[in-house]
Amino acid sequence: MLPELLALLGAFLFGLGTVLVRRGLEESNFLSATLTVTLIGTIVFCIVSLLLVPLTSVNSIGIVFFALAGLFAPGFAMLTHLKGVEMLGASMNASIFAAYPLFSSLLAVFVLGELPSLGILAGMICIIFGVVLIERNLYGTPVKSAKPTRTALAFPLSAALLLGFGYVLKKMGLNAYNEPILGVAVTYLSSMSLYTLLSALSTTVRRSMSVSRQSLQLFWKPGLILCAGHLCEYYALRYGDVSLVAPLMNIEPFFVFIFAYILLRELEKITHKLVIGTLIIVAGVSLITIF
Repeated sequence: MLPELLALLGAFLFGLGTVLVRRGLEESNFLSATLTVTLIGTIVFCIVSLLLVPLTSVNSIGIVFFALAGLFAPGFAMLTHLKGVEMLGASMNASIFAAYPLFSSLLAVFVLGELPSLGILAGMICIIFGVVLIERNLYGTPVKSAKPTRTALAFPLSAALLLGFGYVLKKMGLNAYNEPILGVAVTYLSSMSLYTLLSALSTTVRRSMSVSRQSLQLFWKPGLILCAGHLCEYYALRYGDVSLVAPLMNIEPFFVFIFAYILLRELEKITHKLVIGTLIIVAGVSLITIF
């Protein structure tokens, strides 16, 4: 039960962190928020790693996998996800992106040799359907200007595939070098390097993606919460399979809904979609944890 509990705790922390980031976005933008929380995570885990991880035991193969995981997700996955929101609208984009556990599990079968049980597969399907219902209620209907062209659909699909690869790469890194703390540090550092490079190469990105005193004041709390979420994710992968951890981490939107209702009051009423989505997610989690 340890990996299941860690994955659920990680989803809980990601949901809380996401809602706090959204509250801060009233005075900032998402790219600056992403860069700020990534910078906070990089600093925190680099310091913790230097204090707690013996550098003599560092495994270069594991470090490479962790670095690649950071480039895949959040790295490029975040950028393609945001582009999908722009082209499709948040609701449709989130509904497609919610299928990422399918990609991670399929990749885990071929790359890691995992064999998920029927209970895990059934629970995964339930969670994806439940998440889609909640996402559609949270974000509303797709914007009128959004057209589901092949090009537009490629962005959320790419984001889901990149995140799926990210999970597999993290697990491969842990298999080579079983040190989650340093793994999170390298993942953060890799993502931070990517965003810094993009800011240096593009004036447009540099104007939108910046760290200031205001962004630090707005996002330091969610940044620390997301740090804890990533650590739970890595420890869950340390003790459990990708096909087990990824679906449970995917229930983050359920916690976003709960915290948005409590902290932001964005949801004026509980709709039937939210109730049905919640029940389906609970059923999916039960199938995964029991069977």
